Amino acid sequence: MTSYPVFEIAQHNLGRAVRTNAGFDPFKQETMGSSNATIIKMDSNTTPVQFNGKWYSRPNNTAYGTIGLVSGTKDVQVEMGRSMARRFASEADLSASYSGVTASAGAQYNFERLFKSTYAYAIFCNAQDAYSLSLANNWHLWVNSDFIKEAKELQNWDQSNEKRYEEYDRFFRRWGTHVMTKCFAGVRYQMRVEQKEMTEERKDKFATNVKVEYEGVVGGNASVTDQNEKALYDKDRQRTVKVLGGDREKADLLSGDPSAKNYEAWTATLNQNKDGLVRAEITGLGRFLKDSPDSNHRALADNKLLPAVDYFSSFLTLTGKLTFLAVGMPQSGTWHWAECSIPSLPGLKITPEKVEGGWNVTQDTQWKVRVTRQGNNKDTVAVPLTITFPVVKSTSVIFNNDYQGAGIPYTILSVAPYVYRKNNKWEQDYRTTIHSETKGEHKVSGIASLDSWGVYPPQDSSNKRQSRFYETMANKGLEAY
Repeated sequence: MTSYPVFEIAQHNLGRAVRTNAGFDPFKQETMGSSNATIIKMDSNTTPVQFNGKWYSRPNNTAYGTIGLVSGTKDVQVEMGRSMARRFASEADLSASYSGVTASAGAQYNFERLFKSTYAYAIFCNAQDAYSLSLANNWHLWVNSDFIKEAKELQNWDQSNEKRYEEYDRFFRRWGTHVMTKCFAGVRYQMRVEQKEMTEERKDKFATNVKVEYEGVVGGNASVTDQNEKALYDKDRQRTVKVLGGDREKADLLSGDPSAKNYEAWTATLNQNKDGLVRAEITGLGRFLKDSPDSNHRALADNKLLPAVDYFSSFLTLTGKLTFLAVGMPQSGTWHWAECSIPSLPGLKITPEKVEGGWNVTQDTQWKVRVTRQGNNKDTVAVPLTITFPVVKSTSVIFNNDYQGAGIPYTILSVAPYVYRKNNKWEQDYRTTIHSETKGEHKVSGIASLDSWGVYPPQDSSNKRQSRFYETMANKGLEAY
């Protein structure tokens, strides 16, 4: 009997794990190999299948779908990060057309991890899907026994337990959080452009600049009218281009140098190398086992993997800063240290940057930051930081300081920056601010989540203006009032 090569996506992708909580980016298909673990083993018995004049072997526990070189150029989609995430979550065809991942309802995948709320995004794709392979209905008979064995050894999930979080983190590093249940082969050109710290008002101008850029590659006649916006766009925008299939040398050239000449050269070779992965449907391990006919699988889902994957998939990352400002210092008060902590959220991590000028920034836990004075008499300090956190229903932030005197100590945690234009100058503000005006320890509760825009605790307009004034003074490094 003639032996044919097994489909490439069956050998390397279908039934494999994906770890979405490890810097996962579905726009970069190489991250689909973020875990080498096999969740579903492929049947060694195969059936011959012919596609485009070539014979392949299909594992018998998979289903083959002929798409037939369906080609399509998708329009540029432009949204703010929060809106784009919601569209990806609600429009399965959007994520399938513009990224490497489709996550159906209940798949335990959070698209907000992919898009930063205060960034503007533009996405474009030209693709040909050739064929697909999916897991057959009897997939539960082919689950990796080592995966099941290690899942049974896990203790039941407890969201409030840091040691339990660490136990599951080790498990997910080994086995991933999701599994690829359907894979598509073909060719694809995709582009993603992002620009940080944007406002909704500037989105249209951003869209114009993106259209000029991509039409310069695929053809068109768009032009720029606002040169100030164009200059800011050219300076700050980040572009990711991925070229899959076709002639490999021409694909690499186009990916590194997106130009009309290179694009045309690549599109002339689209009949080559159509067997690689261009996108996949993924499902969380908990949801996957919950749908199994095997009651042992369902028990692992209910008490362990379903709630744990939900928690791990909820993590987001925001940038911001911690500002401490002592009004009236040094004449009427003094302080040596100030700190901010966000406890009781396993896995949360604050990563501060160093601050020059006589300050020492330290951490005794990953969820606490302390800034200590070292040989200066300044009354302000602003520490840039990054926070990676789970999106839960309620968060508390604890501020503390050793301020002594008649002045007022302001401690402000600001996250999610954006820029706007005022009096012909670019200004920066923050979507979320959490503040304290208390000497010693002060706990701010009732925060819906760190990504919930607003001021916490709520202030009237006069107090809000006053706090923002002091924060602005701190950012400028002013020391006297």
